[in-house]
Amino acid sequence: MQNEDLTAEQLATLESYYNTYFSLFKTSGWQQLMDDLRQDAQRLNSIQSIENEKELFDCQGQLKAVAWLLNFEETCEQTWEGIQAQRQIPDA
Repeated sequence: MQNEDLTAEQLATLESYYNTYFSLFKTSGWQQLMDDLRQDAQRLNSIQSIENEKELFDCQGQLKAVAWLLNFEETCEQTWEGIQAQRQIPDA
């Protein structure tokens, strides 16, 4: 669905959805979580303690989850900026 296809109600719902996350990102708890995840990512990036293929795959999965969380704030900001930019495009 294109942004211009969204109703005013859907846009209001999206705005509320993203504003909730933006409020979360400003909290000290979110910052603490991000700091902890950055430390975990450094630990998980070390292959020294990996002893077998299963541990490697486990580590890869954990890294993917950590990376998703570390990038979540930026992803939300970019998505919301895209929605806002499309709202400002005049009809052709």
